[in-house]
Amino acid sequence: QKSCSNTMAMLNRGQQFVYETIKLQSDEEYRIYLKPNEWIRIWMVHGSAEIFGTELREAKRNEKYGQKYPQYHSKHKRSRHKKQSIDEINSNPNDKEEMYLLRDSYLFSNSNISIYTFFGATLYVKYPKGQCEHKFKTTDTQYQIYCNYNAALTNMRRSAEVHQVELIID
Repeated sequence: QKSCSNTMAMLNRGQQFVYETIKLQSDEEYRIYLKPNEWIRIWMVHGSAEIFGTELREAKRNEKYGQKYPQYHSKHKRSRHKKQSIDEINSNPNDKEEMYLLRDSYLFSNSNISIYTFFGATLYVKYPKGQCEHKFKTTDTQYQIYCNYNAALTNMRRSAEVHQVELIID
């Protein structure tokens, strides 16, 4: 199953990177298995997703690239940088900046990662060319089971609390 909708290799400071845009549908999972010395950088650019129960924050787009998804800000807010076309940005790969802000990214190395979305999400990923070969989307996920298990434990805890309070009051 092909895991990306858009792939492009870029040259940056002598090293080639692969950039992919991954579109996840609701109740879909994106799994990544990293070998030692492999790394991947992930931005969640639209929607909502989580990694092992921790929600990902939505990445802000670098001003140099403009905004793909509309953001509603004050009309008086001005950009400090001149927006460049993709051709202008690609013409000087040594001056290439990331499409999304680095502070909004997640960097993983030497680990297995599972990104799950309940409602759908768009991810933007970067990794060195020739690495990170074991990644794929799947609908065969355990997240619904984990959620049901968590809800059952929470209900049992609440029931035990109520029972303890009744014993104290009696």
